[in-house]
Amino acid sequence: MKHNLHFLLLIFFLGCAGKDPGPEPRSRDEIMREMANLPALYLTKDGSNREAAGGQACFVDEASGELFWMALECKNPKCPAKVESGKSHIFIMPDPGVFVNEKGKLDFDSEMEEQALRKGGFLGCQKCIPLRQKQMLWSGRGAETQAEKNQYAKYVAPHVLPETKKREGELEKEMVARVAWEKENAP
Repeated sequence: MKHNLHFLLLIFFLGCAGKDPGPEPRSRDEIMREMANLPALYLTKDGSNREAAGGQACFVDEASGELFWMALECKNPKCPAKVESGKSHIFIMPDPGVFVNEKGKLDFDSEMEEQALRKGGFLGCQKCIPLRQKQMLWSGRGAETQAEKNQYAKYVAPHVLPETKKREGELEKEMVARVAWEKENAP
């Protein structure tokens, strides 16, 4: 009888103690910091490539002094490059006003940028330009409408490396778990 009473008290105390919340997961800030620094692909104008922490439009490689731009890709389902190879076209759109100065640092020339803007031309995927020109000639307008320009601009997106995409998914799950942990352990 005495053993039964002890057994019942043990079960009672274990039930009242609740479950062990376990170790505290990483903070939201730590998770977000890792998300912001996931690797991204960067290219130079001559096609050299390098992986570096994402979140920056461009950077100067200290060793070579080359200017690397974040890789973009064309999401246009009718892009000639995609139709031909089945893969999205990966490219860069360098800002004409950005350059590397004598000290090897990024610099900006507003006159160069203004000159490039006045010159005009097509922005976006270079492989889609013949398609766009053909569409302009067919329409008889001789120029793209603002809606057409906006549509082609929407097709341009940052290129995401496969391993970065995978890690982003893992970090998103970790963030969901962190938020759930905070709700369970709120005072």
